Amino acid sequence: MTAKSEDFLLQAWKEQIDLGLRLVETVVDGAIKLQSDWTRANAERCAAYWRALYEAEGHAGTELAQRPAKPKPRPSRRARARAAK
Repeated sequence: MTAKSEDFLLQAWKEQIDLGLRLVETVVDGAIKLQSDWTRANAERCAAYWRALYEAEGHAGTELAQRPAKPKPRPSRRARARAAK
C-alpha cells in the first residue's frame, strides 16, 4: 500500500468513527429530552392532582361547617307506643 491509500483509509475510518459518535450523541440528546419532558409532565399532573384534592377537601370542609346540625330522627310508631305505656 502506498502512503496515499493508507491516508485515505485512515481518513475514511476517522469519518466512520465521527459519524458513529454523532449518532450516539443524537440518541443521547433525544433520550435526555424525552426524560425531561416526561418528568415535567409528570410533575404537572402530580401538582394538579394534589391541588384538586386540597381544593375538594377545603370545599367539603366549608360545606360541612355551614350545614345546620341535623335534628334527631323522630322515633318510630312502635317506640312511641312503648314510651306511652
